[in-house]
Amino acid sequence: MNFLFQTVNQIISIIISSIIIFIYIIKAKSNFFLFIMILLPAYIILYLILKPKIFKINLELRQVYNEYFSGFAEWLNRYVEIKGNRREEREYKRWKKTQASLLNITRRNFFLNLGMSTGEIVLQLIFQLILFINGGLAVISGSMTIGSFSVLFQYFNQLLGQVDALFSILFDFESFRVAYMRIDQLMSIMNEVDGEIVITKVENIQVHNFNISLDAQKTLFSKKLTCSFNNSGLYVVRGRNGIGKSTFLRTITGLYTPAKKGTILINNIDIDLINKKKLREDNISCLFQDTILPNCVVREYLDMYVNESNENCISGYQYFPKVFSSSQFNIKKVLDKKMTELSTGEIQLVKLYATILKNEAHCFLLDEPLANIYPELQSDVLSLLNEIAQNNLVIIISHDLGIEEKLKI
Repeated sequence: MNFLFQTVNQIISIIISSIIIFIYIIKAKSNFFLFIMILLPAYIILYLILKPKIFKINLELRQVYNEYFSGFAEWLNRYVEIKGNRREEREYKRWKKTQASLLNITRRNFFLNLGMSTGEIVLQLIFQLILFINGGLAVISGSMTIGSFSVLFQYFNQLLGQVDALFSILFDFESFRVAYMRIDQLMSIMNEVDGEIVITKVENIQVHNFNISLDAQKTLFSKKLTCSFNNSGLYVVRGRNGIGKSTFLRTITGLYTPAKKGTILINNIDIDLINKKKLREDNISCLFQDTILPNCVVREYLDMYVNESNENCISGYQYFPKVFSSSQFNIKKVLDKKMTELSTGEIQLVKLYATILKNEAHCFLLDEPLANIYPELQSDVLSLLNEIAQNNLVIIISHDLGIEEKLKI
């Protein structure tokens, strides 16, 4: 929108001054007006020839530009992994390939703009030369005075400048059109389809003959799922990596809406009819794996989740201080550290702390809650979850085949 606001006044000024010059040249009854009628089509032809090329190159430039800098950011984020596995050379070659693409498209953009500017200059010189010769002959023949010719020549040059400025704006408009198209694509991403029924508290979750369709014939799970999670209690969804446990979790919360078979009911209501945004806001608290860390300190991160009344309630559990105020980990000692400065175990405990203290949540869906946590604390974490499950619904996703024994359930 800045482009439009910045150029509106300029366009109005160009139009008004051009009209005044047109009127003066017409009243002067010179054949200069004929040159203007030739000049405008020449510029229009130049614009129509270069317009699709400018749009295409601007689109490619923005795409490669984003790919280059997102790749560079990824390289920085994965630096320890890359260096630890001695993959610097391979990753550098991959990044250099994107860099070469960016330089290539930048070079093409430069030469296109150079060609456009050169074409405009050549057109101006041609018209100025023809006008100067024609005006000179008119002065020699006595049909025009030197003063009149000087004034007309000056106005004609001003008109050339105005036309040149107008077409520069039109060329810049192609860059604006590319940016607008990319924003429009983002804004047109389909919004989450949500139901209208608001649930105040999750009492039970029931799954009947459930499966996820990957295509017309293939499904995610080898067998249809049927299970119930009733009232308060601790439940474990267990299985090897990659079988779809996390996908199942995201489907329950409405974060993932695949083509599915069977039904998922919450409080005996089909999940498609439930307002899932409100459900996630007021009822469900989720712990996910492999999420990007925010660029903030722990205190700021927790402020987004933790409710003081919840903290007072849950901190009264026997195992709460054993997990979050232990010799291995103390939440108060990391409050002013950046999330990115924490160890993987500390990050997991901070995320778990935020999850179980989320505002008014009574249903906790935890994806691999023991991942990266210090071995000395794992049994205390499970004991804490058992305590929370006395009055809340807790569902754990885990690939640990021995987790039932650890939970003693």
